[in-house]
Amino acid sequence: MDIPLEKCRKLEEIHFILGKRWMGPIVDTLRQRPAHFNELSRVLDVSRRMLSARLKELVAIGVVERTEENGTITYALTPSGEELGPSLDIMREWAIRHLDRMES
Repeated sequence: MDIPLEKCRKLEEIHFILGKRWMGPIVDTLRQRPAHFNELSRVLDVSRRMLSARLKELVAIGVVERTEENGTITYALTPSGEELGPSLDIMREWAIRHLDRMES
């Protein structure tokens, strides 16, 4: 199989971004429905500082959108963020099947 080097770099890049701590759980939580910052912080039990940093990164790459209405800020997945869902499901299922065996 001959995969162009640029495609390999893009795969590595997205793994680097989404592999950061809390990225997967944030995207997974927002797959269920849009949420406010405090709700995300409470549900994920993540520090406000870390959550803020990760949300900024996800907004910057176009996976999450931040909207403000009447002083209330809401975070939601963009269409490109929604597209990540099936890939996350596949990786989760793979991890469930194989990671325990690798750790022993």
